[in-house]
Amino acid sequence: MIGTWHAIVATKIAKLKITFNIEATKGEYSLSAGVESFPVTLQFDHVAVEGTCLRASGKAKSLQEGNTSLELIFSKNAFTGTLSLPTFGTLVLVGEQGAGASLADLLEQKLVKYRKTEVTERTEENIAAAVEHLLGRLSLQEKVGQMSQCLASDFSFGEAVESEVPEKLVAEGKAGSILGAFDINRVFELQRIAVEESPHNIPLFFNADVIHGHQTIFPVPLAWSCKLGHRRNPASVCDCGERSFRRRHHL
Repeated sequence: MIGTWHAIVATKIAKLKITFNIEATKGEYSLSAGVESFPVTLQFDHVAVEGTCLRASGKAKSLQEGNTSLELIFSKNAFTGTLSLPTFGTLVLVGEQGAGASLADLLEQKLVKYRKTEVTERTEENIAAAVEHLLGRLSLQEKVGQMSQCLASDFSFGEAVESEVPEKLVAEGKAGSILGAFDINRVFELQRIAVEESPHNIPLFFNADVIHGHQTIFPVPLAWSCKLGHRRNPASVCDCGERSFRRRHHL
């Protein structure tokens, strides 16, 4: 079991690729792990090996902080097991030896058939006419749907949200924008449904709350108005907004 192993698991929040690196020195095992597509930090303090089974426990941090526990059972070139994480719950793992391809590379392979090389550029007049034609085909209910937003999953920071699943809302044209699509694979799948299965094949907007910068320490806009208000330091307000946009835009 010494070496690098990986597993890909689909969760309600995001598709995760978890890579484990197992080392042994003088009979003592150590374990490190990395997670792709979602900010999850794993630190295993206790690692025990018995036969082909590895058990570990420690701390994890994602949207929430808490304890984590891991159990992996190895065969020659593969493993199965479970990983308990805050926010995500208990994940069932089926993986194999090696680092494997990144989720981004796997998605690139899916996108090959969607890429178009011969696209005719439209004029502003062509676009305006197409928009007016599309609006004329939409019913009032469908227009309301385009102005409606839904979550990318049933995950909630507060109480449970009663709603139809986003796949159904998008396919029926009842949502025009998505909030909380934490990984690009989720973005791709919902966008695919919108342009292939919804009544008018209208692409989705994907949104995120970036009210204080994306993983930065800017204050929220209320504080801007008090301390950095337009009469005191308008340049600082503009700078915060531009930096927040650029940071989020590149993700």
